[in-house]
Amino acid sequence: MKKFKRTIAFVLLIALIFTKMPLDVFAAAEAGDRISIDNGYIRYSINRKTGGFSVSTLTGHPQKKYDDNIPLLFREDSSSTETSFTTVRIDGKDYIFGQDYGWFGIDSKLYEPVVDYVNRTVITKWVIKGVEVTQKVAISGDRNNDLCGNAGISYEIKNTNKEAKKVGIRTLLDTALGNLDAPYMISGFESTPTVTERELKGADVPDQIRGLDSVTNPNMMSYAILKGWSNGAAPDRVIIGHWANLANTRYDYTPNRNCDFSNYSSIYRTPDSALAFYWSEDTLPSNAVRKAEFLYGIGNFSSQLATANVNINMDIDRVYAKKDKSGYENDGIFEARVEVDNTVDNAKDISLATLSLSLEEGLSIVEEVIEGDNNLVTSKDAIIQDIPAGTTCIRYWRIKAEPQTTISAKQIAVSLSTNTTDPVTASRYVILPSATGNLPNITFDTVTPNKFYYLGDKNINITGNLEAFKSLAGKAGWGLYLRHVATGELVEIKKEQIAFTGEKLNALSFTTEEELLVGEHEIVFKFMDNQLVNDFTSEIVVKQKIEVTLDKELENKSYGIISVVRYDTDKYKFVTFRNEEELVKYRKDNKLNNFDAIESEMLLEVRGKIQEFRKKEKGVEKIYYAADPSISEVTINNIVQYNGTEPLILEEDDGTIIVSGDGKINVVDNLTFWNSGFEIVFEEGNIHTLVEEKLEGYNKPVEINEVLIEYTGIGRLLQNIGGFTMDLKYGVLTESWDGDDREGYGHQLWWETCTYFPKGR
Repeated sequence: MKKFKRTIAFVLLIALIFTKMPLDVFAAAEAGDRISIDNGYIRYSINRKTGGFSVSTLTGHPQKKYDDNIPLLFREDSSSTETSFTTVRIDGKDYIFGQDYGWFGIDSKLYEPVVDYVNRTVITKWVIKGVEVTQKVAISGDRNNDLCGNAGISYEIKNTNKEAKKVGIRTLLDTALGNLDAPYMISGFESTPTVTERELKGADVPDQIRGLDSVTNPNMMSYAILKGWSNGAAPDRVIIGHWANLANTRYDYTPNRNCDFSNYSSIYRTPDSALAFYWSEDTLPSNAVRKAEFLYGIGNFSSQLATANVNINMDIDRVYAKKDKSGYENDGIFEARVEVDNTVDNAKDISLATLSLSLEEGLSIVEEVIEGDNNLVTSKDAIIQDIPAGTTCIRYWRIKAEPQTTISAKQIAVSLSTNTTDPVTASRYVILPSATGNLPNITFDTVTPNKFYYLGDKNINITGNLEAFKSLAGKAGWGLYLRHVATGELVEIKKEQIAFTGEKLNALSFTTEEELLVGEHEIVFKFMDNQLVNDFTSEIVVKQKIEVTLDKELENKSYGIISVVRYDTDKYKFVTFRNEEELVKYRKDNKLNNFDAIESEMLLEVRGKIQEFRKKEKGVEKIYYAADPSISEVTINNIVQYNGTEPLILEEDDGTIIVSGDGKINVVDNLTFWNSGFEIVFEEGNIHTLVEEKLEGYNKPVEINEVLIEYTGIGRLLQNIGGFTMDLKYGVLTESWDGDDREGYGHQLWWETCTYFPKGR
């Protein structure tokens, strides 16, 4: 029955547009006509002959077991031409993207899609009557990218005619969730679904539209995100309606308020929901370009653990510079929207939740109240009384960005603290372009080392003036590659294996285990995000090349343990070990198991895959280390586990040892106590110890310092402990002793806190 309904509807659509077109032109496509890209979470497919497309899940949302391997847009079967498609209106005439109109003597051509499996993009160009329409679909392969749960779909329309054309665009999405062809559609901040046809225009167009399989207890959700992906235009008109009504029109459609698309009461006797996004007709001069874009998928979940029992879905608007370079548009004010998704597996009823926002310097909360808007938050914290299991709650902030002289990025973090769930955090970066039009000044001074063995780890360091690369902190919209000079073969570097180091971002380190072709390789930065392209161009190539050889003597070193040892009372050094046996022997040989060893002490033991890097500063080669949690578990003193989005960096600078990271750190029993930047510092001349009593016999007048995990990032993680909400300020590493020897010792961690009393408690 469903297939029959689809056939009738689509034939009717064809008849409306072209009454004389032979029906065999629209015959079902062969399976080989479908091209797909995916990232393990979602998949996008396009029919190379018709331009119809579909979106489906693979593993889906990490916190939702029921959304695996389901369609998010309807697809009849493996030979379907797809029922989601785009219409382009040119001077009042309507044409379906991808179709061949040569039967009517109209110049049209659908080019073969260009698929980039490395960057996971599909670019499809279609030309009709001198108007080039290029569809670009991108799916992020980076699990740390906040867009990795969605397909970004954009259209670029260029008028190659000598005369101006009036052009409009409509994209029709045949929404689905698994076998459900009529998901409940909820617009923006609303809490009840739209079930009869409806139109939204101008300022009423929401930031997002959600699809749910159930209003009371949803297991699956889809998201159409209409703002904030790149710098293309958001739709200015949206229709939520019955697919058959929308598919059976050329372009324009007036919603039927009496048509209920959620049940069997319509004239089609079948529920079938759809979304139509419009970019209304506008004059497009000769050689001018117009853009349209949206995201469709399963929402944002990159910051969440699969085991968490609540999810934070966060998206932010873009900030744009004025064309006259006098500042930012809208005075630099943009929105950050946060959805608390309590529909995940093992969700619990939440009461008295605190949703807290943290901003990097250069951003501030707009405190102006908008009358009647109960979802707007004008202070740092929002108190939410109840979020029942199976529901969602949305709040948003208006944030103002200070103008920047060169392109930069600022972090926005949000945390949720409740009585019934573990703390959950999410963070995003907003790119701030140069308000004055200044181009970034980037120089590459050294690449160390410059020769590598073709197998095993290749640990590479770049130094120079890299401060403008702070705009890459969000790790979205760009990629880093090694390109073989002779063949052009690209090897992508995983984002979690890239780290910017130094206070002024004067160094970058990355590693890869990929087997490389012998010969010269270029280090290449590629930019896909339009804001980044505007400032950096589409590609930057480091002038220094690396050489890959068959010389095994060049193989990079790695270790299983690295320690920070205090020696000569107030000096510090790194000591590396391949295994536990070497560590035990070192402790014994250097009498580090004695409680009364005043002059020396092992302060840190970092376990994991410890990689050795080399860099040059002022002509001097220095060694530093990285422990990457994406390769192996990283622990500190057997009590703290690091699960950051980039490697833990251990480096020495003029006698000071700094251990730094960015991301989640938790006690091994999984109590997370921070989720942002942090560092542990040992400065020569200062005495640090895990146990102050060990130095009671030290008779010189000097301050004894604890071993602190100091928080440097903007994150703020509220913990509910014993019925009180605690704001953790920093962590202190200690250890306990049993008697006069080392046996029975254990590392410990305690926190400096303040009690936080939210309103209403």
